[in-house]
Order: sequence, then structure tokens, then C-alpha cells
Amino acid sequence: MKALIVLALTLLVSSNSFSQTYLFTFSGELDPFSITKLENECSQLKDVKSTKIKYKPESHKGELYVTLIEKKKSVRTEKDESFSPIPLKSFLLSKNLSPLSFRELKK
Repeated sequence: MKALIVLALTLLVSSNSFSQTYLFTFSGELDPFSITKLENECSQLKDVKSTKIKYKPESHKGELYVTLIEKKKSVRTEKDESFSPIPLKSFLLSKNLSPLSFRELKK
């Protein structure tokens, strides 16, 4: 019986929050030594929990993985406060990188 109650509470708590991960591909010259600095700067953007950059210097292309801070889930919140890629695009442009594509990754 205790296990059933714990399971029910776990499901209730896990259904009330969500986190999202996005992928932004980009092109441009990027110094491999500055990747960590760029990840830290991008992590300072609003609602961003963590970032990871994968960059291929031979093709001058990379991927920026962004995980958002978990928020409480409600019908109104998900509808009215959807994530906008504009700050990420502006960040890439400010670093002389060209944004290519943006998509949400499946969980």
C-alpha cells in the first residue's frame, strides 16, 4: 500500500513540471577554445538551464543544444508562455555565427 501511495505521488509531481530541449544548428568560424565560454554565456539567457555546443571545425558547422529550466505545468502557462528562439538567434548572430535551423528534440 505504501508503495502505491509513493508511486501515485511521484506521478503527480512529475506531471506538474516539464523541461524542454532544443537544437539550433549554425555555421561560421568558431575558435574551439572559446566553446566553453560561449556555452556559459548562452546559459545566462532567460529560462535557459544548460547548453552544450558540438562544433566541427573542418566544416565550420555546429549544434547548440539548449535545455530550459523546468516550469510548473498548466494549460495556461504552456499556451501563453511558449519558448521563443529569438534570443538564441540573436546570441548566435552577436558571435558572428549564422543560425541555420531550430527544432525541439523529442524527450
